[in-house]
Amino acid sequence: MSQAVSRTTLTQQHNCTTLTREEAKAKLHTLTPGSEEHRQLEGVLLKTTGIIAEIALPDDRSYKVNTSCNQLLGGFGSCEHMAIGEGVKLPADLGKNPTLLVKGPVEVKFQDIVALAGDFYGVYKGAISLGGPAEQGTQRFEAAFNTLLNGDNNQLRELKLEIEDESRKVRDAGLPHHCYSSQLMAKSQKMKEIKDDIDTLLVDNSDHFSGNAIIAFQTGHARALEEARAAGREKNPERYKRALAMCAFACHFLTDLFASGHVRNQRGELETHLTGEFKIDPEVAKVLAGILTGAQHQKEGNEGLNVENGKGEQWRAYGDGNFFTAKNAENVKKAIAAVQQAVNEIDLAYRQPEVQAPSTVIGEHIPRATAYNPAPLYSVHNQKLFIYEDGKEIVINTPVDFYTKAIALALLYLPEDYINKTIDSAIKGTVKRKIYEIFKIDITKPFAKIEEFFDPANSALKIAKKVVMPRVEEFTSSIWHVIGLATYHQVKKESQELNAKVTEMADTMKATYENTLKIIEQLTKVISHLNLLAWENTSSSLRKAVEQVNIMAQQHKHFLQSLNTSQSKDSERTLWQAYLAISTIFVVGTSNGQNILVAYQRMLEEDKSLSPKEIKTLVTQWFRQMLDCQVQAISLYSDFVIRRPGGFEELSSLLPGLRSNLYEQFEVNRAHIDEDLLFKSPSHIAQALAKHRLASVALKQLENK
Repeated sequence: MSQAVSRTTLTQQHNCTTLTREEAKAKLHTLTPGSEEHRQLEGVLLKTTGIIAEIALPDDRSYKVNTSCNQLLGGFGSCEHMAIGEGVKLPADLGKNPTLLVKGPVEVKFQDIVALAGDFYGVYKGAISLGGPAEQGTQRFEAAFNTLLNGDNNQLRELKLEIEDESRKVRDAGLPHHCYSSQLMAKSQKMKEIKDDIDTLLVDNSDHFSGNAIIAFQTGHARALEEARAAGREKNPERYKRALAMCAFACHFLTDLFASGHVRNQRGELETHLTGEFKIDPEVAKVLAGILTGAQHQKEGNEGLNVENGKGEQWRAYGDGNFFTAKNAENVKKAIAAVQQAVNEIDLAYRQPEVQAPSTVIGEHIPRATAYNPAPLYSVHNQKLFIYEDGKEIVINTPVDFYTKAIALALLYLPEDYINKTIDSAIKGTVKRKIYEIFKIDITKPFAKIEEFFDPANSALKIAKKVVMPRVEEFTSSIWHVIGLATYHQVKKESQELNAKVTEMADTMKATYENTLKIIEQLTKVISHLNLLAWENTSSSLRKAVEQVNIMAQQHKHFLQSLNTSQSKDSERTLWQAYLAISTIFVVGTSNGQNILVAYQRMLEEDKSLSPKEIKTLVTQWFRQMLDCQVQAISLYSDFVIRRPGGFEELSSLLPGLRSNLYEQFEVNRAHIDEDLLFKSPSHIAQALAKHRLASVALKQLENK
């Protein structure tokens, strides 16, 4: 009888309904606030991402929620541009959300143009910011704008539908996403099927970055002001709408500047350097420049930058898929304010055409990186190209240096399949042949192995680094995020966002601490496979270190502002020593050299009820907690250090060593963990563990049957 009940319950678990995130959000509105189901469902929607979570209710009902099945993984893409455009108020006498252009059956709004400009409509090799006399830049802007004005109506309609679909899937998620994900690439492919020149615009996109974006906006905005004044003199409302459409087109490049991955990304300067100094074929240079700038786009979009504008306002900007997250809210407001100012200037030019007021958008609104930021991935200045790795500035003197050092650095931040597809699909014919010749790749073979970028004599090390370092970067980027917050709030003398982050870390640390104590206690009871004295020293050191980080996190959460200088220095010392103790244990092991994860794995193997997958997941979960503990220790340590003169420089020099240390820990322990699972969210790992347990129970029940 009991077996029959178990089988029935198991069947219900396997066959229960699975709701999409959108369906779950709709269901939440129908539930009574405070009820058990409402509490569970709200918790799933708030705290879990990218997993399938189960709602189990007291009356034996259950269902699952797929928290990400309909979310598009994207970057600072079309829907972000559109959201900024939608936040702008156009003159009231034009009506609510007025149509600026009519393309057959398609009504094109201000926000549509902001999203479509540059990315989908423009002139290949006709960058607005190319240089030359101002009138040439104006002509190039008009040529780019005319590709939209005179473009195919059906293409425009289909692109609008795709962008609207993207907007529905992304903007309500409020989650950071990987800008170069396979889903984004698939979405991009659908766009390319509609309009086949998108790839060429992608590899010729200098107008979207840093100084080039400023020039592109400035040129287009000046032309829109001219059009508005002409419309005002003629009292021609239709021409005024055209001026607003031009303004919207120019504002695409303005909105790009509020994505942190664009702020100091020297796309145009890099391409010019590759063609001028290194004599690389211009077509090839566009692709290679795109890889390195794409890496910086990804890195700084995730980590964020401390920025300021001409009015002296300071804030922290994010990019890529962080646009709709809470932490980017201030940046969104600043972006909308900048575009609103551009629109207000167009309106003034129309209504008072005799007034020649200078534009204040660039001088007052555009963000620029402050001094309180880590070094960029690369920079071009004084006619030299530099990359920055492990705290060192490295000069790239030759094309070979660029291929073997700069492109290798990009691999830490960009997925291999993204780079493969960029080279393999974005370029054709003779250009692809030149790429193959540069890297000495057999033209008859598909370009499928990034390690062919590197010197074969050193390929083993490079390949290992290529696999591991992008994952380690996820941890160091989270530390840079906290350091950036600390710096930003020190400058502003505010601490709301930082305190919220500290509170989040303190709550996480408490759970990590309790779980580690339990594991150490369990290991102590079954210590037959370790030298007793060696284990006692290791367990005592680990327990003390984790306890110190936990205590400091809790104290930091409540008493940060009340610590004096002496107490702050003691806190720094405590956190640093705790970090060193934990990292040393997970590299060296016990004093007689035994790997601590191996000890934990062997202990779990003595429990015959656990499957191999459960054991590996439990080992992975604990190792992840220990990595998180170290990151939290360094993050808290950083908040103390940043308050001292020279603290930012000290932290900047510290991070490369930390990255190498995490890399070493990963390498030492990778044979005992699930690599694919390790860098998922803690909730995802917990869900994977529950899944393995369920499968194990099911298997045992079938065996008993």
